[in-house]
Amino acid sequence: NGNVVLATNILLFPVHKGVPLLHSTVLSDMFSLIQNPIIFDSMDSYEGLPLVMLAGDKGKDVAHLLRAIYEQGY
Repeated sequence: NGNVVLATNILLFPVHKGVPLLHSTVLSDMFSLIQNPIIFDSMDSYEGLPLVMLAGDKGKDVAHLLRAIYEQGY
């Protein structure tokens, strides 16, 4: 469950915008683009959610990043 989907070349990660924003200025900057209606209207989506492509990032690396953000003590 989430309100935005992060996508690597093979994996999709539904996340809540607010949680990663607390930990990553890069994701914060990326998610701020979604707030722009012109950019939002031209974005790809997945099941009705904005799809943010993470070009060049491996799925396992993104999974580790998200676990570190979401799971205390990871």
